[in-house]
Amino acid sequence: MASSNLMLMYKAFTGGDNMMDGRQFAKLCKDCQIVEKGSLSVNDIDIIFAKVRSRGERKIEFGQFMEALQEVADRLDKPISWAKEK
Repeated sequence: MASSNLMLMYKAFTGGDNMMDGRQFAKLCKDCQIVEKGSLSVNDIDIIFAKVRSRGERKIEFGQFMEALQEVADRLDKPISWAKEK
């Protein structure tokens, strides 16, 4: 299942934690080559992260991570399945 693969990737980048911070999300995006020349910038990734996290929180949980991936896919004009393939 794609969601279980995403959960494994999420856990890998959080070191097994249940929450992901902005640095970890940015690293995931860089490592998956979402941040590329002519694509999304690190600043875009930071904005997406800030948009999905709860007010006053510094980290996101898996559901918010999925929202962030949807936002990335939307900005790249790709279906969410594209993010799941990365």
